[in-house]
Amino acid sequence: MNDETRMPGSLAEEADLQYNKLRAEGHGGWGGDQFDQRRVGWETTLRTLMENQLLPAAPARILELGCGNGMISLILANQGYSVVGVDISRS
Repeated sequence: MNDETRMPGSLAEEADLQYNKLRAEGHGGWGGDQFDQRRVGWETTLRTLMENQLLPAAPARILELGCGNGMISLILANQGYSVVGVDISRS
């Protein structure tokens, strides 16, 4: 099946299979063996956004669309935000 005839759900299923394979190999998420570095990068970026008042002050409500494994949602929740994460993947 090529990209033009692929059903939208099958792309999500394929991504889910790839993600589950990474997790089974012991990786923390999409970043593979660089997951921890990416997490630190996101923490730094979000802290900079907060310090420069580019995010509303906690406990603001935040909706993260396409949250994946919820890494960014969790970082924000740990900073006192009320976060809802939504993703197409079932896992």
